[in-house]
Amino acid sequence: MFFGPIVSLEMVTGARRARYFIIRIVYAAVLLGLLWINYADSPLQRRSTPQATVSIRAVADFSRTFFITFAFAQLIAVLFLTPAMIAGSIAQERERRTIEYLFASTLSGSEIIFSKFLGRTLHVTITLLVGLPILAIVLMLGGVEPMLLFMVFLVTVATLVAISALSIATSVWSKRSRDAVIRTYLYLLVFLALPPLAWVLSNTPLMWPWASKTLAGIGAVTLVNPFYVIGSLLMFTSNSGQTYRAIVGPLLVVYPLFTVLSLAWATLSVRRVYRKSMGVSEGKRVRGTFPRWRPRLGQWPMLWKELFAGSAALHLGMLGRVAVLLLFAGATVPAFLIFWDEITTRQLRNGIPSQLVGTSIGMVTLLECAALLVVATRAAGSITSEKERDSWLTLVSTTLTPSEIIWAKTAGSIYAARWFVLPIGIWWLLVVILTPSYLGALPFLLAPFFVIAWALAALGVWFSSWCTTSIRAMGGTVALGVFLGGGYLLCCMPVYIVGRGDEALLGFSACIPFLLGCPSILWLAFMERHYLGSEAMNIALALFIGVGGYLILGFAMMQANIRNFDVRVGRPIEAWTLPPPIPSMGPSPSPPPAGNDGASAL
Repeated sequence: MFFGPIVSLEMVTGARRARYFIIRIVYAAVLLGLLWINYADSPLQRRSTPQATVSIRAVADFSRTFFITFAFAQLIAVLFLTPAMIAGSIAQERERRTIEYLFASTLSGSEIIFSKFLGRTLHVTITLLVGLPILAIVLMLGGVEPMLLFMVFLVTVATLVAISALSIATSVWSKRSRDAVIRTYLYLLVFLALPPLAWVLSNTPLMWPWASKTLAGIGAVTLVNPFYVIGSLLMFTSNSGQTYRAIVGPLLVVYPLFTVLSLAWATLSVRRVYRKSMGVSEGKRVRGTFPRWRPRLGQWPMLWKELFAGSAALHLGMLGRVAVLLLFAGATVPAFLIFWDEITTRQLRNGIPSQLVGTSIGMVTLLECAALLVVATRAAGSITSEKERDSWLTLVSTTLTPSEIIWAKTAGSIYAARWFVLPIGIWWLLVVILTPSYLGALPFLLAPFFVIAWALAALGVWFSSWCTTSIRAMGGTVALGVFLGGGYLLCCMPVYIVGRGDEALLGFSACIPFLLGCPSILWLAFMERHYLGSEAMNIALALFIGVGGYLILGFAMMQANIRNFDVRVGRPIEAWTLPPPIPSMGPSPSPPPAGNDGASAL
């Protein structure tokens, strides 16, 4: 049959996993929080008295506003949950060495791929269905057209199916589940971010005609961007089915075609990729990569291993490297365009290139957040990857102390984000060329990043030592990091809406984008002579509290990792505290008796 017995296996085993229940609970809690936020900022809450009446129009507007929020929240959930729950399906079989049993059975390649695809997609769909009762509460108030509701859910389902097919195809070509998940997110980031950026750059007067046409062609991909499609649907207030079909039509043609091609490609490649990987030795350098420079092994072997050994590095493949180059171009090309515009127009305000500095604050903050995400994911797989490669027992059997292992794992995780130095350095260099005084602010910009990176790396190492697989460690690290780094604001947002004030800025003291961007904001306000008064004091106080809190978190997590290391790995303390025993060659021979030569003694 087309869908084999793997579907029932995926459904049964997935229903027993506690993390799926946790995901559904968190998703429902987020939707209820968004409903609370919309209600707190609606006329229903701002009534003068509880007995005051509200117009039907206001109630319908509240319902439509929440539906807009719900539509984008559901789409974001699809984009984040689908790769995490599906991209490791085939790669996990390879890591567990169980894919050989699938190939040895009577199951065909199509049954394996389509069964994994259907089973994992159903789990994501069940998670999304949790939001329907919450949406039904608001839909009773009116304000949402049935055709609009149908089109939004149709776009969401098409996006879910397409991303699921992409995740399955990426999992076939990945050796590890961690690589599959990261590669899928990388492809989605290129698809969602670069076409809108190309569309904006194509309209700038600085581009050559051929470059503008090329960027306009790339920007046309935005027409099938799910955010653009849903946003365009929600802009119309009239029940025009023809208009809705014109907006959704390109997406409903491209996504099913992409799904079919991805599944067909995965079906034809699943056995061939496995046979090819079995014929390649582990230590052989991958074709198309450059040899890495490695210094001589010194007094810190564990640190040398984490910094310069490539065994735990990500394997992105050719498409992944192309995606990285495209993202690098998208992050640096606007810097040169704005720099050229600032030089030619010379529209400086108080000697400050406001456009370049303002754009650099947002872009550098995004790049630093991406770098922190790399640090967290790298730390989350630092120990679990050793267990998955069967090298963990060899590592803990050495005389390395827990402090040496933990500090090396943490430093290696921070070192993994070294490639972000180039695009961030380009933005800062261009700002410094036009404004040399900005050079004095760079230490204050780097300090929050390294403190937060240290805290997230220590948190990732803790999850990696506690979890059994890299996927679980990555999920726990990223989820807790997102909550501590700004997700908690969802619970506090109604408080900020009801009671606005400068003191509310202190609630952003743990928000990572706020901590990364506020030093540049304070410098820009000071240089442009915009003295913020009490607001500047609250921003500086929030920065101090936030950086200090992450410093304490990093120190506490490092101490917990070192103190509990031997208990978690089951290694006795004497294994690294006592010197290694001197090897013995057996009992020493007794000297021959006096007066005898060697022959008589023999």
